[in-house]
Amino acid sequence: MNETELKYPIKYAIMPVEEQTGWRKDIHDLTPIFTVVAHMAVKCYVVNEKVSYRSDGNSRSTYDVVFLYDKPDCVSKFAPAQPEFSISDSCTNSVAVDTVFDSFSDAQTAARKKDEEMFEQVKRMNLPQNYMEALPVDLNSWFKDTFEEYRETEAILEELSKGIEITKSYGEILEDLIDRILSNSKDFYVQLAKSLPLQERVLLRRALDKRTCDNCQIRNCHVDASDRAELVECLHCDNDELIGRQFILGQKKGPHSHS
Repeated sequence: MNETELKYPIKYAIMPVEEQTGWRKDIHDLTPIFTVVAHMAVKCYVVNEKVSYRSDGNSRSTYDVVFLYDKPDCVSKFAPAQPEFSISDSCTNSVAVDTVFDSFSDAQTAARKKDEEMFEQVKRMNLPQNYMEALPVDLNSWFKDTFEEYRETEAILEELSKGIEITKSYGEILEDLIDRILSNSKDFYVQLAKSLPLQERVLLRRALDKRTCDNCQIRNCHVDASDRAELVECLHCDNDELIGRQFILGQKKGPHSHS
């Protein structure tokens, strides 16, 4: 299944990038140390959302996401990824994040802030000898080069996923709908009417039967004069704009209220 066939919501999230930065000496062997060295804004599948409610009435959401491009370990290259599930239907390759974003710029800004906070924290740390020992003494240069490298990777992954659209939230859809109505109300109502099934259009026509229209040349036209004042074209019962308006009016009164 390719990306376009998956129906998971698509958002941006911040991906922490790990690299091996040293070794830890165990009793019998050396164990590699992996450390987060950068953060990237990457598109992701949202496979789960958890909402926690607090005693003060507020709530907090966390998300389980699978990045569209990921790597299974610190030494592998980035490759396309999809949610994978166990027999118990739990996602085996998701990561938990506190925030998801609707735009690349917002996610990128948050990722840069995390980079800055991480770098400041590292500079303040009293690092043990075996921690990040693979890094050169000049941490400023090392982090600068590392950040630049992964920002280039971030741009490449964004380009690779540009054909996959972000899933809009309910609020965004509502805003778009309002903008369409305000910018071109006639077109909105016409398109709405054309999208209705025939049975729905018949019910809406019947809801107009009690109206009258003195100027209409069509015998079965029943439209109130107040509606004529707003619209230039003939408002007989087959007019798409009027049918669209009547549908919205019915929704305000309650679903299926056409009388």
